[in-house]
Amino acid sequence: MSSFADRVRRGANVNGAHALAVGLLILNLAMTAAAAAPASPFSKAPYIQFPAPGKVSIMWESETNTPGLVRLSLAPTSNPVAQVVFPVEKRSQTSAAAGGSSTTQRQISYYLYTATFSHLSPGKVYSYSVELQETQSPTCSFRTLDPHASRTRFIAYGDSRSDPVIHATLTAQFSRYQPEFILHTGDLVARGQDYSLWSREFFTPASSFLGEVPFFSVLGNHEQDGTNYLNYFDLPGNKLWYSFDAGPVHVLALDFRFDKADHDQFKFARKDLKASHAPWKVVILHVPVYNIGGHASDWGHASYLPLFHETQVDLVLAGHSHMYERFRPLAPKSAMGKRAITHITTGGGAASLHKAMSHPALITRESTNHFLVVDASASAIDFRVFRVDGSLLDSFTLAKTGKRLSRDYLKLTYPEESLNLFYELAPTLAPVATAIPTVAAPARVEFKVPPRLRAASPARLEISLTPEAARNYELINGPLRVVTPDPGITNVVAIVVRATGAANITTNSSRELSPALSFQSTVSAAEGETLAYGGRARLKIVPKSAAQGN
Repeated sequence: MSSFADRVRRGANVNGAHALAVGLLILNLAMTAAAAAPASPFSKAPYIQFPAPGKVSIMWESETNTPGLVRLSLAPTSNPVAQVVFPVEKRSQTSAAAGGSSTTQRQISYYLYTATFSHLSPGKVYSYSVELQETQSPTCSFRTLDPHASRTRFIAYGDSRSDPVIHATLTAQFSRYQPEFILHTGDLVARGQDYSLWSREFFTPASSFLGEVPFFSVLGNHEQDGTNYLNYFDLPGNKLWYSFDAGPVHVLALDFRFDKADHDQFKFARKDLKASHAPWKVVILHVPVYNIGGHASDWGHASYLPLFHETQVDLVLAGHSHMYERFRPLAPKSAMGKRAITHITTGGGAASLHKAMSHPALITRESTNHFLVVDASASAIDFRVFRVDGSLLDSFTLAKTGKRLSRDYLKLTYPEESLNLFYELAPTLAPVATAIPTVAAPARVEFKVPPRLRAASPARLEISLTPEAARNYELINGPLRVVTPDPGITNVVAIVVRATGAANITTNSSRELSPALSFQSTVSAAEGETLAYGGRARLKIVPKSAAQGN
């Protein structure tokens, strides 16, 4: 391993508030060492990819067009197999300078090398080194995945973009758990088309494991058009959606951009999940199927969610919202007590954190940088979730007898029909303030209440302030109780809000009140009961003619 990786590992042993400071020191040391050392021909150090069972791709990048030599051997004593590798020129659009609303773009050329070795034995340790321009890379080793192993351990995390210090401090802890592979839920860098960010935000902070641990990712929205992403990763299948087996775990990776049942990805997913008889089926994608805080995503409900239930998927891992969320097991009412899916939002790699919201469908949630360590056998899958300082955030176990989850776990099941009310009625809680409320002058806040589109029966809402908003605002005539109207009718209802005086109320560039004025509502309908959240209140735009008294 590189000296950078060693320094990162030592930094990860420091807990608490010092961890990020150590991470910053690590990156500064790495930059200083790089400046002082002779120029390396490797602009991205050798790393491994597993494009298919029994295959490994050893990849690296250089700024020069020179053949390289890779030596691979079955550790520790076999004679190495050598392969000469010729580079392929790649082009990327990158940001040369940015200021205000305009960005100057220029083309960057770089040379990417891929050496692929086939017929590797499962569950074996191999060593390799790369020679380029008379420079020898450090010897690294990796273990091939074994689909027939009785156990496996992997790490999962996501949204590692934007802050390389946090990312480096997080990944420095991975080696102590000795994962057999790593899953990433997407958004590896802040702007995928920006070539310079791939070293700064991903390859450098992740260098502590990329050369020795198989890495599998999915495309995130910040990978943009995916050009650099597809260049850098030799993933299975078509790279955008694929699957693989490791011990008792079957992993299906999906591209969030395709959520319809008539797409080729869905046909692949259906065939793949039906064919798998693995004890545990895990789906990984960027945008969550269920998510409360952050983006409040509800991906694939019409198509993929029924498929996941039909094929008995156990776990869905996603990112996009920058936090940790673990849902209670979720299932339709018709399947309660029989089967359920566990949904986890793991978007705390390094991007700026989103607020984690409480909800009765959640077992736990926290707005923090984190990663998951997952141990799987045929009968149980154990989860541990660690914060960036190494402290334990969450731990739990999914256990099966045969193909059935334990009764105690299924007793926790939350009905999907109730949770779906969150997504249907949250838009109703989009508030518009007619003025900025003060202590002396309350303001009217309006809500548009449309008819239900997903059901004929009405829903009842009891609207109140969120706990965060209640620090700075109070309701004069609340809570507000409303019923969704009949089809063809949209009602406008209002609640009167006064400032508490705890903060000076202003507006931002989006006309949102600051501090945020937000609302929540208990919702009851024929489908069940739940809690829904709305967005931040905006100041109403008054037409000029009205403002001028016309």
